[in-house]
Amino acid sequence: MTKDELYIQRCIDLAWLGGNNVKSNPLVGALIVYEDQIIGEGYHQKYGNHHAEINALLSVKESDKKHLENATIYISLEPCNHNGKTPPCVTDLINSGIQKVVIGSTDPNPHMMGKSVNILRSKGIQVEVGICQEKTDFLIRKFVANMNGIPFVTIKFAQSKDFFIGQIGERIQISGEGCSIFTHKLRADNDGILIGTKTAIIDNPSLTTRDYPGKSPLRIVFDRNESIPKKSKIICDDEDALILTTKSNYQIDRPNKKIIVFENWELTHILKIIYENGVHSLLVEGGAKIIKWFIKEKLWHDAMVITSRKVSLVEGIKSPIIKGKLIKSWQIQKDFVNHIVKI
Repeated sequence: MTKDELYIQRCIDLAWLGGNNVKSNPLVGALIVYEDQIIGEGYHQKYGNHHAEINALLSVKESDKKHLENATIYISLEPCNHNGKTPPCVTDLINSGIQKVVIGSTDPNPHMMGKSVNILRSKGIQVEVGICQEKTDFLIRKFVANMNGIPFVTIKFAQSKDFFIGQIGERIQISGEGCSIFTHKLRADNDGILIGTKTAIIDNPSLTTRDYPGKSPLRIVFDRNESIPKKSKIICDDEDALILTTKSNYQIDRPNKKIIVFENWELTHILKIIYENGVHSLLVEGGAKIIKWFIKEKLWHDAMVITSRKVSLVEGIKSPIIKGKLIKSWQIQKDFVNHIVKI
């Protein structure tokens, strides 16, 4: 690994700290290096707040500011050049006196796409682009999905060791307690969580983060024909919920439940409406029919597949088949988790 790659990798590590706090903005990390010493670093911490480059500049000690004109700033993503929630970062970089910028990925936003690189070069600043680009592109996948007006979609399901996701009409616990905590972490990492009608009826889930610290996602449920019992948790509790239906006269009297009536049940259209309701990242927890729908339409980005080493069902509902790239696999107690990305 070259020095440039090492420093961009540090930018990537910093960027991931932004988690779900950046909303529709990209995860970005930045590093300022002078004579092989890191004198400043930062990341995009929260939507609407300073971007990574600015946080890195602000972190430089007063005694080190004299070194900026001989320093290099490393950024996982091309800096912005337009006014938004914050002023253009490229202006601050120019004003800082830094004479070398190393970038992982150019910004895929059509309003950007290398324009900042050109601006910096026009000011005599040396710019290098494409360092660890595969990794920095991976970092901004959610941002790219949101640019298309849909949430970043993560499918999650648990399957028995003989590859069944459940049994018809019956609630079955397949994964263990450790994976329950992991699932609740996934919920905390997403803005919304989606289930289908049968899952709501059979499992009657709360869909909260009660086993993990963090905000519960907005619960979203398909209930086309108003089939879910009114005593179900998602219908009658005090948590917010988004109910998607075909029934224009859907009966509910709770102000924290929002009803959206659909005539067009094309999945891309539904995802756009969900995105417009503030859900930039969506966890799809089931059931099998819903998950298979997302897979068939190729409208998913990540999949977290939990496989029990202990539970066999022999018969029942076959697990969805996920075709993608396995990027990570690990064990939680007696369960295995595979992280798969769509390719």
